[in-house]
Amino acid sequence: MTRYIITEKAGRFVAGRNNTGVGTVLELTPAEAQYELTLGTLALEEAPVETAAGAPEAETDEGGDATDEGAPKPKSRTKSAG
Repeated sequence: MTRYIITEKAGRFVAGRNNTGVGTVLELTPAEAQYELTLGTLALEEAPVETAAGAPEAETDEGGDATDEGAPKPKSRTKSAG
């Protein structure tokens, strides 16, 4: 069975089961999840990506860094007086 996460789009029932809350994981067959996936009420749970050190890597939004620590600051584009 594959693991799926309930999304905020879900109604009272998801795949014939009571909705127990956003983020709850359900174990379903692909056939059971197919309709809900097309509606966007379920999302496939993805395993965390492991780094070379063996620790899970933090997920990022839109391809950005997980944290801003150590990131270079953008240069100002204002004109200097003089």
